[in-house]
Amino acid sequence: MTRLRSVNGFTLIEVVVVLAVASILLAIAAPSLSSFVRSNRISSAANDLQQTFLAARSNAVRTGVPVVVCASSSSSSGCNASSFNAGWVVFADLNRNNTLVTGTSVNFGNAIASGTTDLVVLRKMDINSTLRLSVSSASAVTSFRYLPTGRVQMYNGSWTSANSIMVCDDSANAGIAKKLTFSTAGRPMPTALSSGESCP
Repeated sequence: MTRLRSVNGFTLIEVVVVLAVASILLAIAAPSLSSFVRSNRISSAANDLQQTFLAARSNAVRTGVPVVVCASSSSSSGCNASSFNAGWVVFADLNRNNTLVTGTSVNFGNAIASGTTDLVVLRKMDINSTLRLSVSSASAVTSFRYLPTGRVQMYNGSWTSANSIMVCDDSANAGIAKKLTFSTAGRPMPTALSSGESCP
């Protein structure tokens, strides 16, 4: 009598069942993963913005020169954007006119020389297109200025005390949005949105 040899492996039914279960689990996990990615993207942008403001404040205090953070739409131009969504430029306002002249020499470091020509300290242009940065103000704010005292002001027609800047994405989900609130000393502090606040 001939014995049949046993065959190891999966049957077609077992493979189909495993694939069905995996598909169900993936369908359940996908929205959570999407929310996780959005949340991390917002946190990263808020951290970049916080580090920008901290560098501007540090340079203003250290050198005794006002340092401006302004909205910019390209790495080759000055403060020409209507919002911070495209990017920003940080410059030492050595001539103290609150304006960056296009073509100003660029120095991608924290050293600020003396002189009368503005000096670019930092440019940030790779903002994710799904992100929206908005300032808590009735008018459009396109510039922040750190004074040598460390205090920060925002420009919306005139220089006033800065309060906060919000980082949202195109989902407008206030639950994952971040806000940088400026202390009276000019330090940006990241927080979640307060109850009742919403993304613009």
